[in-house]
Amino acid sequence: MTRIPLHSTDRLLPGWTAWAALVTVGLAALLVRGYAYWGRPYLSGTDYGQIVLQAQLYLDGGTLPDRVPYFQLGQTDWAPQPGAAMVFAMLAKLAGRPVMDVLPLVLLFALVEVGGVYLLAWSIFRRADAALMAASVAAVLPGQPEMMAWSGYPNLMGLAVMPLVWWVWLAYWRQPDRRRLILAAVVLAGAASIHHLTTLWMGATLGLFGIAHVVAQPRRSLGKLLPVGAAAAIIGLPVVWQIVDRYIASGMVDALAGQPDRFESVRVNWEGWARVVEPVSLAVLAAGFAGFLLARSIRGDARVLIGAYGLVSVLLGWGWLWGVEFYYTRALYFLAVPVALGAAALLYRWREGWLRIGVAAALVVVLSTSAIVRVHQASDYYQVLSPETMQAVDWLAENSAPDDVIVVSTFLGFQMAHLLERPLLVAMTPVLVGNVQENPLAEDAVAIMLGLHNMDEVIDRRGVRFVMVKATFPDVPSPFRSLTVMEANPRLEQVFRNAQVVIYEVIDA
Repeated sequence: MTRIPLHSTDRLLPGWTAWAALVTVGLAALLVRGYAYWGRPYLSGTDYGQIVLQAQLYLDGGTLPDRVPYFQLGQTDWAPQPGAAMVFAMLAKLAGRPVMDVLPLVLLFALVEVGGVYLLAWSIFRRADAALMAASVAAVLPGQPEMMAWSGYPNLMGLAVMPLVWWVWLAYWRQPDRRRLILAAVVLAGAASIHHLTTLWMGATLGLFGIAHVVAQPRRSLGKLLPVGAAAAIIGLPVVWQIVDRYIASGMVDALAGQPDRFESVRVNWEGWARVVEPVSLAVLAAGFAGFLLARSIRGDARVLIGAYGLVSVLLGWGWLWGVEFYYTRALYFLAVPVALGAAALLYRWREGWLRIGVAAALVVVLSTSAIVRVHQASDYYQVLSPETMQAVDWLAENSAPDDVIVVSTFLGFQMAHLLERPLLVAMTPVLVGNVQENPLAEDAVAIMLGLHNMDEVIDRRGVRFVMVKATFPDVPSPFRSLTVMEANPRLEQVFRNAQVVIYEVIDA
């Protein structure tokens, strides 16, 4: 019978047992994350609307679009990296189905993440049981299932491939031959195209890793870094160009510096930690990950790499303490790998026996239960599309002209761009604006939704014809205030209403 080699101090695991366990872990990840889709006529989430739009434009035109049509009057450039939209476009083309129909295939990235964590942990611990423990924790942490609920698909896909990036990098670093060099360059370039935060984390992590090794072993380290850096730059030249074009030429870099305390409302607190990472993970990080970094049995390159990755997550997650502006809570989603490896390191410092098995099982059960509860709550919270919403879309499509400007809230904004195909002013608060070019348009939309002093002036200047309000909580801005404002303005007349949406028309436009 084929066996997986482990350290001599550990019991050998039959190959079929390890594979069966890994398949079970993969199925658990699919079930937990797939719960976001259970029994829903439409996918929950706000963000996937722009993914659908970008993917469809790519399919229709054959090239990546430069401008975002409809959204914020079509006056802004695409800010997100195009990798996720290109993946969905390819899947839609292969399946012969609309892009909306293939979105649930993002679930397959749960298997990518589980497999990547397993391979990474195996390369670090050289133990199948430790690798399975790490994969099990990564499969059921609540952060990624919650991301499914609000449809942060590009970020989710980037997080899924991250463990594979580190596995491939360590393989190259330990044996830098031509095959591993090309594979590392291709994987780095591909991962960097998916999501800007993936790119940021990879660049910062590998930068710290490279500095540490160059300081310790300059000639040997440069002999590995320079070839793979050159290969990745050449292979990933289109990705590098996209990053430069989208985040420097469009002013994205200046946006953070020009808006101090913009992200004050999303600083990491206990509620955010409990929601994304789960309270028990704090003990895993404090004891297990610390033990991982100090363990002499683990090779130094792995400890430096994962340590740098964890440091980047901490520096950005608590960046306000040292003057860094960032959407702080997003850093918590990147802690899955440190938590998973920390759990493996913590549990396997104990002697074998039923206690260790029981603690491992209890940890997985606690995390999976929390994930299921959280994804159910989050899916209800972010359920934007419904039969009532689609009824409102149909009404607007029939009763508006192609150039009629429509003001919508944040939750509706991303979806209306691909469903309605009308020029939109989307009300978004500063913390939600992802492209600095959107700021003046988002501010004008907020002024209308909140009934600010310049509401009527904005209606005239922007040529607004309709205002579409989500009638139920939650939304941004508050739907209750927006409804009160619209009813009080004599220039607005209610022309459509159902249980989910109210539409007002500017009667003197």
